[in-house]
Amino acid sequence: RRGGGAGQNRKSMWLTLLLSLCAAPSFASEIDDISTFYQTLAPADEALDARVQKSLDAALAGTAGCDLEAFGRAVTAELVSMRFYSGAMERFAWNEPAIARIKLKMKNSIYAGTPFAYSVVGLAYGLDPVISVAGVKLGTDKIGHFIDHGHALFKRSRDGAALPELVAYSTEEEEGAFGYSTTGIKSYADIAADIDGFIFWRDVYGRGARPFVRCENGKLKAARAFHFADYATAAWSEAINCN
Repeated sequence: RRGGGAGQNRKSMWLTLLLSLCAAPSFASEIDDISTFYQTLAPADEALDARVQKSLDAALAGTAGCDLEAFGRAVTAELVSMRFYSGAMERFAWNEPAIARIKLKMKNSIYAGTPFAYSVVGLAYGLDPVISVAGVKLGTDKIGHFIDHGHALFKRSRDGAALPELVAYSTEEEEGAFGYSTTGIKSYADIAADIDGFIFWRDVYGRGARPFVRCENGKLKAARAFHFADYATAAWSEAINCN
């Protein structure tokens, strides 16, 4: 029976580890844009802007008439593609050769020697890279927050949630499995990127102040180009908008 108990303990340990990993999507990873704050880094705007613009253009080409809902769904299908641990645009920010990145090892970061460094997430995933967007150094995780979490907030708004409720929901997630309860870190910069992403998706669906398309002669036409600089601010930097 003692042997069986030890085996059961090992099973429980591995089950706990598995559940912890499953509760650690891309938004529960962490970054260090404090140690990298003064390092030179080429802007990632051109590559990121072009990737989003490509999706907007493809959605526009495939939308009949002035159907804003169809356009929004097509953009969603292009950009919101979640897999375990990451979203499509965040993976693009990780992997695109044209994007300059700084990838710190945990031992060289501000988290060296902290509980996060030895947590399941810290040991399994390390730190996300830092990139430069709109003149601000920020983590690639912010691209995921902007696109994927922003879309989730937009869907909630369509169900009747007002802006204060969306902020509260984003904060609750950051205090839960998407942040503090998984990594021990609550990122206000993540929340800022979430809310700016919500604003972006309002614009995509023609409900915001700066829509990307307009209806002319029974057909949607491009109204403006996408630029991350229209949304990203210093509030996305954890070196400025401190945890």
